[in-house]
Amino acid sequence: MDELERRLRAARPVSGNRRLPLTDRAKRELADLIIAESHNSPKRRPRWLASSRILGLAAVLVLVVSATLLWPTAGQSALAAPPPLVIEPIASNGADELDALATAAATSQQFSNVPAPGEEVTIRMQTWVMHMQEVDGDLDPALTVVSPENTVTSLRPDGSRSAVATAGIPYDAAGKVASTKVAPGTVLWTLEHGPGEYQRLFDEPAPRDSEQMGPFLSLATGVDVTQDASSAFLAVGSLLTEQKLDAVQTSALIEFLGTLPDYKVAGTATDRLDRPALVLTAVRPGDQYTDYLLLDRVSGAVLAIESVYTGDTRSDLSSPTVMSYSAWERD
Repeated sequence: MDELERRLRAARPVSGNRRLPLTDRAKRELADLIIAESHNSPKRRPRWLASSRILGLAAVLVLVVSATLLWPTAGQSALAAPPPLVIEPIASNGADELDALATAAATSQQFSNVPAPGEEVTIRMQTWVMHMQEVDGDLDPALTVVSPENTVTSLRPDGSRSAVATAGIPYDAAGKVASTKVAPGTVLWTLEHGPGEYQRLFDEPAPRDSEQMGPFLSLATGVDVTQDASSAFLAVGSLLTEQKLDAVQTSALIEFLGTLPDYKVAGTATDRLDRPALVLTAVRPGDQYTDYLLLDRVSGAVLAIESVYTGDTRSDLSSPTVMSYSAWERD
C-alpha cells in the first residue's frame, strides 16, 4: 500500500457509514487530489494520480466530495473565505525584482538553520482549504468562519515520519477573530510512519543549479512544469512539504521561476502570517483560477502558495474568492 492509498483509506469515516459527513482530514486529503487534478489534463496527470487503483479508492468518496468540497451549491455564498491578498504594484520591472531576489537569496543568513543532508527535518505550516457541508439542509455554522490548521511534520534520516495538526485561530471573512467549538491548539489529527512506510515524492535533495530545477520538479510530479507556471507552483508546494531549501537551492528555484513563460510579478503583499512578500501569479488553463506564490522580500524564501477563483463561470462564488492557501513558517 503506497502513501496516497494509505491517506485515502485513513480519510474514510471510521464507522464505514457512507451517509456520514467526511471528516476534516478527509476533506483536506481529497482537496489536495482535486486541486492537483484541476491543474493537469489527462495527458499530463501527475504520477501520484495516475494509478487506477488509487482512483478506485477515491471513487467511493468523490460522490460525497462533489457535494461537500470546493464546489458549493447556489445560495451558499455565506461561506467564509480569507480576504484576498491586497497587492501593491511595483514600479520597477518584475523580472529585475526576481533577479535581485535570487542574488540576495544565495548569500542570505536566514537559511543558516536549514538542516544539513542526513539530519532530521521539521516543517511547520498553516493551511486552509474551502469546504462546505450541510447539516439538516442548512449550512454548517462552523463553516462560516475560516479555521486554519497548523501542521508540524518531522522527517527523520531513518525514513520515519510524523505529522501533527492542531487547530489555528479562527477568523471571519472580514479577518476578525471568531469562535468555534474547537479551541485553538486542539489536536485535530496525527500521522505516524515507521522507517520505509512513507514514500517521499522527491527522492533526492532539490538541485543547486537553476537549469536542473525544472527537470527535477517535472520528474517527481510527472508534469512538465517548465511550460506551465501553475503546475510549477503546485510542484514547489509539494516539495516544501518534504524538504527545507537552503540559500543556494532557494536562489536556484527563484532563477528557475524567472524562466517560466506564463508567470507575472503582480507586486507586493502581506501574507497570512503577516510577512512582506513579493507576489508571483499564474493563471491556470481555462482562465478561471489563479495561483499565487509568495516570496520573502529579503531572503527570497517561499512563504506561501494560494489558489484563488478569479473566473466568471460560477454563480455560487464571487470573484475573486480564495480557495486554499499554505503558508510555511520560518525558523
